Amino acid sequence: MLTDEQKKYATQAFLSLDDRHTGSIPNTKETVIDAVRLSGLNPTEIEIDQLIKGTDFGDKLTKDDFLSMMTKVDWKQADDVRDMLKEDFRLFVDNRAVINEDEFIFILTREGRERLSLDEAKQVVAKFDKDHEGNIQIEDLIDKLLAIAPT
Repeated sequence: MLTDEQKKYATQAFLSLDDRHTGSIPNTKETVIDAVRLSGLNPTEIEIDQLIKGTDFGDKLTKDDFLSMMTKVDWKQADDVRDMLKEDFRLFVDNRAVINEDEFIFILTREGRERLSLDEAKQVVAKFDKDHEGNIQIEDLIDKLLAIAPT
């Protein structure tokens, strides 16, 4: 069972992906990943595979289908995840408020369970490098990673 807050985040995520207002979104791994992340969560590919496994919603997901799927997700508190991310970044940036492009690319391509290719990492960095000088504000980065900050 989803809390009211979880249901709100999941519904907002669904509606943001239902850009044609059809009442459904594609039932693809990529869309499910986007929807779960827009709900404020950061699942691994393995967690997404487990979430999708055993569901039989066809090639489209309705909002109710998606909300039903989201009851199976481990909803960590955003503050807990935020604190964990801050601690993880602290290992690389020694309490600085920014991370530079090279450091972030290193993390994305060489650390963690799901490593990105160099091209993928550069695309991610480009989305977060607001000052266009290769510096990324860690608080802004974490907010966007959690998909809870207004864009």
